[in-house]
Amino acid sequence: MINESGIYNLTQLPTSIVGETLTLLWSDLDNDGWVDLIETNDFAPPDVFYMNNKGVYDHPVSNTEKKFETSTKTTMSVISADLDNDLSPEIYIGEIALMGLASDEFLEVDKDAIQICAELASETDRQACLNYLKLLTMDRAMKWQRKAQEIESRSNMEFLVFLNNMRRNNLTCDDIPKEWSFLKRHCERVFNSDYNTPEKADIKEAIPSPGLGENVLLVNDGNNRYQNKASDWGIATGGYTWNAKFADLNADEYQDLYIVNGSHVHRTRQSNFFYINEGGNRFQNQISEYEALNSFLATQTYTYTDIDNDGDQDIITLPVIGPAQAHFNEMKKGNVIAFELRDQMGNRYGIGSKITIHYGDSSDRHQVRELLASGGHLSYDPYIAYFGLGNYKEVKKVTIQWSTGEETQMTGPFHSGARYEVRRSDELLN
Repeated sequence: MINESGIYNLTQLPTSIVGETLTLLWSDLDNDGWVDLIETNDFAPPDVFYMNNKGVYDHPVSNTEKKFETSTKTTMSVISADLDNDLSPEIYIGEIALMGLASDEFLEVDKDAIQICAELASETDRQACLNYLKLLTMDRAMKWQRKAQEIESRSNMEFLVFLNNMRRNNLTCDDIPKEWSFLKRHCERVFNSDYNTPEKADIKEAIPSPGLGENVLLVNDGNNRYQNKASDWGIATGGYTWNAKFADLNADEYQDLYIVNGSHVHRTRQSNFFYINEGGNRFQNQISEYEALNSFLATQTYTYTDIDNDGDQDIITLPVIGPAQAHFNEMKKGNVIAFELRDQMGNRYGIGSKITIHYGDSSDRHQVRELLASGGHLSYDPYIAYFGLGNYKEVKKVTIQWSTGEETQMTGPFHSGARYEVRRSDELLN
């Protein structure tokens, strides 16, 4: 939908590839001032990348252009962030990434249900969790239609239909009892609909999405060609990755990675992953050192936000079963500074704008944040740019590249421990 003076016009993207799209990312990947687009799909259809040609997505990036080495097959999450402070964003794509996990790193729902559900505080939530996991232990060979009439709870029946949708087993829409008419309609939409069939030429030209069981980190080689460095940087493994995003949680100048995972229809569970960025090109999973984050509850989404207004970013997770959980950031950390925008010339919160800070003895250190309203999975974060400064206590210069293309430079000092609001008035147009 293209906004033309307040009127939205529908524009079809130029590809026949239409899949089960779980997330989209709008981000200026090549630093040309135009917001690019990545459309990611679960299952067979490959992910589609578009580079913005001065306001137009005129063609999907083809494999022959050699711009992006690879993507993932069961993509659930995609995000961009500058991880090494070179002012160029990396791209992280999350899928079912079980490679590298040992068997003793899994819990099994039929054996470990009590341990998994014990994370929930209330008895009501724990019992709901146990009931939920009990359904997963039903014999896979069982014909669901023979059990359909025995299901008393509407929520259980809904769950079985959803479960069947994921596993593509032997249930047919005609086997659903008459009293579940709305579920039967849902079943028919899922199983009897005509999915778009991509053209063979589009599939052939698409970015490879082989599904290797590893997450992908696309790093710019300096010539706007992106190579997969996930294994080299230590973040290829993410379990059944759902939401994966970056933030400098220990304020050491480099952005860290938190991954929530867990399939709610599979019989195994993995813990979440908490990767600490060690200097810009290597991560270490330190989830075992942070017990509150080390959850085996299937979790699809979370958000970074400063709950207690102490200047750093906390985490709110939302498990599939149970209430939202607040994780307060009490890590040993460096100094923090934050900026937010209020823009009367572009969009109100400056979405799509980039904020670059310069600091250090000779202003030779720098970081950049892009204000995103997309990416991850089923979540977004407040439109505030947080920067960890390590031992540095002030920023000497701030550069804002606004979403509309203009640039503003401000000279400090801007002191750490503060959040600055930068306003741009439409009076500047007159």
